[in-house]
Amino acid sequence: AENKVGQGPYSDPSEPVKTPIVGDEPQLLEPLSDVTVISPEVAVFEAKIDAGKPRAEITWYKGGKQIKADSRIDTTFEGDAAKLEIRKTEPADAGDYKVKAVNKVGEFTSEAALTVYVKPRIGYDERLKEVSVRGGEKLVLDTTLQGLPEPTVAWTFNGEPLSSNGHTFVETNHVSSRVSLVDAVTGQSGVYKIVAENKVGQDEAEFTVTVRDKPSPPRNLHSTETYSDYIVVAWDVPESDGGAPITQYSVERRSENKNTWIKVGDTQADTLTIKATKLTEGHKYFFRVVAENEIGVSDPCTTDEPI
Repeated sequence: AENKVGQGPYSDPSEPVKTPIVGDEPQLLEPLSDVTVISPEVAVFEAKIDAGKPRAEITWYKGGKQIKADSRIDTTFEGDAAKLEIRKTEPADAGDYKVKAVNKVGEFTSEAALTVYVKPRIGYDERLKEVSVRGGEKLVLDTTLQGLPEPTVAWTFNGEPLSSNGHTFVETNHVSSRVSLVDAVTGQSGVYKIVAENKVGQDEAEFTVTVRDKPSPPRNLHSTETYSDYIVVAWDVPESDGGAPITQYSVERRSENKNTWIKVGDTQADTLTIKATKLTEGHKYFFRVVAENEIGVSDPCTTDEPI
């Protein structure tokens, strides 16, 4: 207090008085829901919000870190709809998301999860689509794998399930799968197919393999004419040409009491008979024939008994 003499001392302080906060706190009308997409689909989170007074500020978070809008991500709050839109989704986008509304009166949060699936995809070198290998060499059909959930993988050979065996090895892990042909043989020629599948789709790839080797031996070598000084022999084509056309046949003979083979002659691929001349009357002979292609010479087909 104060009079004409002067100012008196201050009174003891009063109890603190809180200034009332005027406004309405934001209200969550409809919470976020979990979202599942297949990459690269668009993922959209939406919450319905009464913004309160003053109008609440809306922020979004992923795993506790605030989200900033960019070329892939948009955030909007129009009317009562707060939205987060993620374009070209990828596996790294999966996780827990949160929206937070704050004004001076109050605040709230709502949380939901994003799950991103990826359809299976098989990667490979295009040169493996049709490939040729020489017999005895190694060939690897190597592929890469993508997909979420991790896809299951199955290989077939000419339509039949394929698994590891003596000359073929199948190896698969979570990022790749391969078939290795070791010491390749003509029986491994054919179509190899891989199928990768998960709950959201599948992918497949085919590889046509040709193993080129020497022919298998000619078959059924026998005589068709026998005279005192010549014998005509004939044979059937090999079971396999080795993956390369047969170019010729070569025939040899030896006397039954000798170990030396003597050349009778060669024939073209379409000629399956030959005449052995200048034979000694009264002698018997063994015959053998081989097939040739550009890869090599077959094992011989030999008569079981002398002729």
